[in-house]
Amino acid sequence: MNVLGAVAPTLMPVGGQARNTNGAVPVLVVTGLSANPAVVTSGCGVDLQATLIGALVVKPYAIPEADWQYAAPAGGITTSSDVVLKAAAAAGIRNYVTAMDLRNAHATVATEVVIKDGATVLWRHLLPAAMAVPSEITLPTPLRGSAATALNVACLTAGAQLYINAQGYIAP
Repeated sequence: MNVLGAVAPTLMPVGGQARNTNGAVPVLVVTGLSANPAVVTSGCGVDLQATLIGALVVKPYAIPEADWQYAAPAGGITTSSDVVLKAAAAAGIRNYVTAMDLRNAHATVATEVVIKDGATVLWRHLLPAAMAVPSEITLPTPLRGSAATALNVACLTAGAQLYINAQGYIAP
């Protein structure tokens, strides 16, 4: 006896789907990348990403090649001028900040430190003088710069001695 009764099974075709197209249910493809792929439009297919040796990318935000790091100069930042954390990316590409550690080593001068998208302040933090331990900042929602715009850091009080290490990535 047929347990399904008179109902015939239904088959759903499954096949490939070109990237950034609407269509049938896609077959998942893993693509090895050394740069961010072109963006797709909303509701369209994308591929899983892997490194060029086939290791699946499961870290947040971006492939490893899109990461960037910044380390303060020897002696720290001692002026109130803007210092470039990450140079402007290409047209349509933004800089993102995911984490920082900051320390003001000056014995008597406290300062506010700001992260800027070009000249626009995105983030602000007060650093006391003579910090023995750095402030460790993790940003689960990254600071997002504008496309093709540098990210800068500045002390608002000249004479402070800021040590900053910052990390992030580039993406559309």
